[in-house]
Amino acid sequence: MKVLEIINELSFHGRPCTKDCSGHKAGWEWERKHQTNTTAATPSQSFNNGTEIAINQAKQGKKPIGTNIRGEKGRFQKFQPQK
Repeated sequence: MKVLEIINELSFHGRPCTKDCSGHKAGWEWERKHQTNTTAATPSQSFNNGTEIAINQAKQGKKPIGTNIRGEKGRFQKFQPQK
């Protein structure tokens, strides 16, 4: 597998990201903790995307039940509908 193919496969809940998706994860965790329901407007587009992902999941009624979240191809997603 070529390096470019590996990079193209990285995603966080279906959103493409680079390196280790840490910016997306940080934004996602921040929004889940603070629940502002507003996409962040920081200099980090990756962080901003993470907050947007968390907002969209909350609107869909998805609630995290684990901490190792990777996205669709990472297969660590642990979500359940909120009741």
